[in-house]
Amino acid sequence: MDKNSSLSLAENYPVRVKNWKDSIIYEVYKLTDGFDGGKDFIYIHDSSNQGKTFGEINSKGYISKPESSIILIDKPALKDVEKRKENISKLFGTKFVYFVDEFGRNFLYKDCLLPYEKFNLPIYVNGLYDLEEEHDLPALEKLKEWYRTENEPLFIVSGHGGIGKTTLAKQFLDQIYSEERDQGILFIDSKEIINELSRNSKISDVFDFYRAQMDVDGNDSSRFNKDLLKLSIDNGSLTVVLDGIDEVIAKLGNRFDVQAFITSIFQEYSSDLRKTKFLITCRDHFWSEVGKKILLPEIILKAFNSTLAHEFFNQKLAGDKKRITNAMTIAEKLAIETTTKQGNAELVYIPFLLDMIGYLINSKSEDFTLTKQITSRYLSSENHTDFLIAQVCDREIIKLGGLSVDQQIELFIRIAISKDSGIDLYDIKQELQKIVAEPDNALIEKIKGHTLLVCSDNKIQFRYDVFDVYFTALHLVYFFKQKDIAALNEQTAKVIAGYLKYDSSFIESVCERIEINDDLLLFCIEIIESAADYEDGNNLISSIVSLLLCLLQKSDSSQSNTETRTDLIEKLFLKGNELVGMALIDIFGSSSAKPIFDFRDRTLRDCTFDNYEYFWECPMNEGTRFESSQFNDINPRAGVTIKIHSGLFSSTCDLTQIQHLLTEKEEEEAQNKETVLAELLKVFRLFHQRGNFYPRKQEEVRKKLSAVNLLPILLEKGVLKNYKDPQKPTMRQFKVSDEYKSVIDYFEQGSPSLELFRLAEELS
Repeated sequence: MDKNSSLSLAENYPVRVKNWKDSIIYEVYKLTDGFDGGKDFIYIHDSSNQGKTFGEINSKGYISKPESSIILIDKPALKDVEKRKENISKLFGTKFVYFVDEFGRNFLYKDCLLPYEKFNLPIYVNGLYDLEEEHDLPALEKLKEWYRTENEPLFIVSGHGGIGKTTLAKQFLDQIYSEERDQGILFIDSKEIINELSRNSKISDVFDFYRAQMDVDGNDSSRFNKDLLKLSIDNGSLTVVLDGIDEVIAKLGNRFDVQAFITSIFQEYSSDLRKTKFLITCRDHFWSEVGKKILLPEIILKAFNSTLAHEFFNQKLAGDKKRITNAMTIAEKLAIETTTKQGNAELVYIPFLLDMIGYLINSKSEDFTLTKQITSRYLSSENHTDFLIAQVCDREIIKLGGLSVDQQIELFIRIAISKDSGIDLYDIKQELQKIVAEPDNALIEKIKGHTLLVCSDNKIQFRYDVFDVYFTALHLVYFFKQKDIAALNEQTAKVIAGYLKYDSSFIESVCERIEINDDLLLFCIEIIESAADYEDGNNLISSIVSLLLCLLQKSDSSQSNTETRTDLIEKLFLKGNELVGMALIDIFGSSSAKPIFDFRDRTLRDCTFDNYEYFWECPMNEGTRFESSQFNDINPRAGVTIKIHSGLFSSTCDLTQIQHLLTEKEEEEAQNKETVLAELLKVFRLFHQRGNFYPRKQEEVRKKLSAVNLLPILLEKGVLKNYKDPQKPTMRQFKVSDEYKSVIDYFEQGSPSLELFRLAEELS
C-alpha cells in the first residue's frame, strides 16, 4: 500500500479469527483500488486446521476471487517445505501461496536487504561457557540452538574484552548463511557507528542503529523505513547482530536508554510470528547492571583452557609441533590462574594474547623471550599485555624505519582516543607530524601493515577492539602520572568523562598502574576546577571522584569507609561549611564497598546527582540542605527507605526528575501520620475519664494496647510515665504526662492539640 497509493483497505477489514479450540486461526485483508480490481490476502496460522479454516473463510464469503487470492503461511519445520505450499494451493484454488518471510523478501523489501559476504575467519576455535551445573559447553552450539527456538527474540553474549565475542558472532552468522542463503543478515559494529549515533539526542530503538549504519556506509541502495524493518525482522527475514553495544553504553551514557531499547525489541519487533532474532555482544561489566533489571538469555564467554589454546596455536602455526610447543610454553607463563566451580585450579588464556604470541612466533625471530627488559614511559615489564605489545612493536621497528616503541605507542593512543575510534588516511600524516619530524608516504604505507592495525575504507583502526580500551587506559595512566594540567584538553576531558566509570573493569585497569597520594589529589582538584571549561564538565568531575574512590579502595580496603570517603570529597569540594560543585553520575552496581558519604550538617550547593543509586543511603539529618542542585534517577535501592525533612531541598533545586519520589514520600508520610495519630488516640483515650486523664494499671494498659506498637516508644519519650499512688503503693500504674493535657480539649471540643500533632509528626 505504501508503494501504491491507489490501494486501500476495504471496509470491515481486516478480519482476524483466533479460534484455538477448533484450530481455526486466520486473517483476511481485502485491498481495493477504487475500480473493479483488488487483492485478497489471507494469512493461515501454522496451528490451523487447513480444511476447517478454508471452509469457514469460504462460507463467510471473504474471498471474492479465489484464483487470484494470495495466501501467506508460516514456514513449517519440515524437510519438504514446498509440499505444504502445494497442499494449500490445491485447497484454496490459487497458485499464489508464499511463506511470510518469502513474500516479504520478494515483494516488499528485497532491495533493502544488503548482500552478505561471509567473514571466512582464518582461525576459529569454538569458545566455551558455563551453566549452573554444567561447564565447558560449546558457545556456538548454544547460539545455533537459540536461533532455532521460537519466541526468543534476543540473546546476549557477554565477556571480557578480547575474549572472542565478536569472533563467535561472525562465525555464527557464517553458519546461518551457509544453511540459509536467502536469509538477510545485518552485522552492526557499534564502534563504526558511535559518532553517527551521537548526533541523536536519545537512542532507544533498533532503527536508530540501522539508520546510523546506513549513513556511515553511505550506501545508495534502498533503505528500510521503520515499519518495513519491523516487518522484516518480525517475520524472520532479517537476523541482526549488534556487536560491542558496550561502546554505546560507555560513550553515550544516559542518551542511550538501554531498557527502552530492549523493550522495543520485545514489543515492536516481535509479534505473533515469533521469528525475531537479535544477537547482542557486550562486555560483561557493562551488561551486568542491565541484566539485573531485564532477565534475558545470556552466555558469558570464558577464556580458553589449555586444550583450546593448543587448538588455536595448531591453526595459527599451521600444525608446526615445535613452534606450537614454544608458543604454549610462553602462553602458560602469561596465563591466568582461576578456580573452577569444582574448586580446582585451572590456567586460562586470553584469545587476543594468544594471537599476539602466534604472531611473534611466526615472525621467526629467535630472540623472543619473556626475560627481555622493555624500556618505555608507557609500558611495564610486569604487565603481560604490555610485554607482548612491546615485543610486537620491537619487531616493527625495522619495518617502520626507526619509529621507536614509544612513538608507536603514541600513535596507537591517538588512534584509540580519536573521535572516530580510528584515523582517516587523509589525516594520518598530520597525526604523525606530532610524533616524528617529517613522515613520508612510505612510512604511512608501512603503518597500514602494522600487526596491531587494519586499514579499511580509508581508515586506520585496531585489529582488535580491545586495543581501543587498552591504549585509552595507557593514555590516562600517563596523564595522571605526569600531573600536568596543561595536558588537559577537550579530547582528554572527553576520554576521562566517557571511560572512567565507577566499578568498571576499565577504571580498575587504570588504578592498577597509579597510586593515590597528596600530589595526585592536588592534580585532581586542578582538573575539577577546570571542568567548567569543558562540554561535559559534570561527567568529568564525577569520573575524577570515581577514580579516587577506586584508588582509595585499592590502597587499603579496610580504610575505604564512609569516613574516609567523606574526607576525600571534602578535600575536593569543601568551601567553608559547604560542599560545592560535586557531581556523582552513573555510580551504581553491586560493589561491596558502598560509595556513600556523610552529608550530616552539610549544605551541598551546585551539586549534581544523576543515576547515583546510593543517594538515599548517605547519612543526612536536619542540618543537611541542598541548594541549587540537580537530581535525576536516584530511586532508592531495594529495601532502602527514603527519609526527607522539610528543609532538605531548597526552592532553588531542580527536582523535576525526582518529583514522583517526593510525591510518593509525601503520600506515604501522610498515610503513616494518619495511622500514627489513630494509634496515639487509642492510647490517650484509655486514660481519658470524666474530663481528665487518670492513671491506669500497667497490666491493664499492656493488655488493652497489645496491638499498639507505639507503647514502648511513648514510655521512652516520657509521654507515659510510671506512677505510684500513695494510697496504693504496691499497684504498678501508668499516667499521661501533664504536657499533653491539651489532648483532652481535642477529645471533648475538637480543639487543635499542638502537642498531639507534633508527636504524630515526630513518630511518623
